[in-house]
Amino acid sequence: MDIKNLNSGYQHNRINQEQSRGAEKSESRGQAQQADDRVTISSGTNQLMELEAKAMAAKPDNSARIAELREQIANGTYQVNSQRVAEKIIATEVLY
Repeated sequence: MDIKNLNSGYQHNRINQEQSRGAEKSESRGQAQQADDRVTISSGTNQLMELEAKAMAAKPDNSARIAELREQIANGTYQVNSQRVAEKIIATEVLY
């Protein structure tokens, strides 16, 4: 008696079953996609999206401040304002 490929028939049937289920799901999805779906966006949402796009497009010119900070760091004169850092950390924690 040769039992080397005992599970091969079982695995083959299982693969065929899974493939047929996948085909059935694809067919049902295709039918669902043919339905008329509609989405409406309120005017407030449109305004919010416009403002967000404008904010993302705005590039503040911080080059002078960055150059000043780089110079201070290079000279060893830059000092961290620990009070301000702590306030910013606390403000960030409040948001979450």
